[in-house]
Amino acid sequence: MDTNRHATIGGLPLLLIGGCILSATPLPDDVQTVDPLPPRITEVAWSCDADLERWRLDINCEGWTNGGRLYLTDDFSYIEEHAIKSRKASADGSADELRLDLSLTTDWREVISGSSTAFNCNQDPEGLFVVYDRANEIADCRTFGTDAGSWSSQTAVPECTNQWEDTGI
Repeated sequence: MDTNRHATIGGLPLLLIGGCILSATPLPDDVQTVDPLPPRITEVAWSCDADLERWRLDINCEGWTNGGRLYLTDDFSYIEEHAIKSRKASADGSADELRLDLSLTTDWREVISGSSTAFNCNQDPEGLFVVYDRANEIADCRTFGTDAGSWSSQTAVPECTNQWEDTGI
């Protein structure tokens, strides 16, 4: 008969450690806390490179973002949705750079969200993109294309009335 008894959880030994008290240590005076600015789109570049077979969206923002989303269509019945990720955020919370590269595919059934698109470089898709704040709420957005105003009638995408044109934000 085994006279050595040990406390176990799920067959693993339970070690009891007593006397540890955690206390909050104040930050040293030379450590700065960050209070990031609310995200606001300041610059956008949208282009297609036929040689690389790739669409690229670059978005520069004032303040930190929690990424974003891009929606693309040419007829508002087929809509692609792609996540946009931050690639470079400033340490002080003042800026964020987001980028999305989408490779081209000829078959819409082979589209991978965030990775590829069925829209080739000869097409001029309608687009809508949003950036999120750190609480994952929409902070800013833009629409683009020849019929960009039609996004307002779409219920499956975020509401956005800010139209972007290549001449600026």
